[in-house]
Amino acid sequence: METEKKILEEYVGWLKLKGRSSETIKHHLVDLKYVRKYLNKSFLEASHSDLVKALIKLKEERGLVDNSMARKIATVRSFYKFLVEMEYIDRNPAERIETPKRNVKIPIVLSEKEVRRLLNVADNVRDKTLIAVFIYTGARLKEVLNLTWSDIDFENKTIKLKGKGGKERIIPLHPKLEEILIEYRKMQQEFFVFSISKRRIQQIISKLGEKIGVKTHPHMLRHTFATTLLRKGVDLRTIQVLLGHSKLDTTQIYLTVSDIRKKEAISKLKF
Repeated sequence: METEKKILEEYVGWLKLKGRSSETIKHHLVDLKYVRKYLNKSFLEASHSDLVKALIKLKEERGLVDNSMARKIATVRSFYKFLVEMEYIDRNPAERIETPKRNVKIPIVLSEKEVRRLLNVADNVRDKTLIAVFIYTGARLKEVLNLTWSDIDFENKTIKLKGKGGKERIIPLHPKLEEILIEYRKMQQEFFVFSISKRRIQQIISKLGEKIGVKTHPHMLRHTFATTLLRKGVDLRTIQVLLGHSKLDTTQIYLTVSDIRKKEAISKLKF
């Protein structure tokens, strides 16, 4: 802590040399104080993943809007630029942190309690299964529409999702989801798991959300899946693979994230 105090004092001097006003410097120190509160290690030891998690916790627990977050992210970037210039660290973990677009509303996610309520208010097996598939796989709406029974491997405990551009990914089958699917399979013998339209799925999720007093939609469940895993300590790379995000390094990520790590990630879901 003494080292960090000394570094922050040097940072203030660095900002003054760059002509920053006393008010701006004050804001920087306050922002860094809040970010540090949610970091599980020192500024010098923090990785990109650590910083992102801290910023997400800060946003959620203090209910900050995008404009406030944009300023805090700018502060973090500035501070880590200083740390690199002063050779306190070799690489800048804040360099790739994306700043939210100002005045753009970030999707709200459900709490674990709300997810459990959503599953409980489903008054038929199909609707409960529908919610469970979204929340235990992080699937996109189109992926759920394309899901067939042959994509579900009960023997090896996996689900194959067909994503954008025909890309496929394998998701470990959560025990709770497996239980729900087995029950649903007894009454659904068609080729597709859900032989209903895109619009009907949206209506079902919306109406179930109304029952618990929360406005819900399919992509909100996908965000909830990812956010819940992040809160449980799952690393960003594993979450990225589970979501099937299309990036330049997608292939490399698929090679480096093991099935064991993916299974450990899915097992953290306790809805």
